[in-house]
Amino acid sequence: MLLNRALCVLALLGGCIWPGGDDEPADCSLSGGLDAEIVFADQMGKVAPVTDQQTVPLIAAPQGGHILLLAARVRANVTSCVVDINAALRDPATNRVIGLEERPIKISSYGGEWAGPPASAGLSDLANVAVCPSSAVTTSVDAHPYRVEVRVVAAGVTIGTTTATITPTCNDSYCRNDCAPGGS
Repeated sequence: MLLNRALCVLALLGGCIWPGGDDEPADCSLSGGLDAEIVFADQMGKVAPVTDQQTVPLIAAPQGGHILLLAARVRANVTSCVVDINAALRDPATNRVIGLEERPIKISSYGGEWAGPPASAGLSDLANVAVCPSSAVTTSVDAHPYRVEVRVVAAGVTIGTTTATITPTCNDSYCRNDCAPGGS
């Protein structure tokens, strides 16, 4: 809770506004071992579950480069709360981390037994895993399979971890150039 407030003060030099315009939601009081599924967002912010061997779009980041927007949904009976999402993209051959981000996000009930980011999400609703350009890649990131790992932490306790093999994909030549070894 204190860390969330400190990050907001540093980032905004003032108040903290969470997705949806609410004041800071409560921390989750969930126990470990919950089912978790990886979700991603496309350029339009549409959130969808990741299936193993799926293509996932690389998104042009506002600060430059290309990112994957990743989070998780968990099987949990919560209305709305804050969890920390840790998302990593790894080279399956070397296990080397290509991109990594951890951030607090607000998850809410989908009206059933799952809670996660909203179905139509913004950049602050998911981890923004910086992928391209990267000095860590030896082959193009575009159209090659990588392993993604997402860990959900609530109140300092890991409540779910899940992995999948995905294929990050570009939709234009700028992205393909940016995501090549030694990219722009």
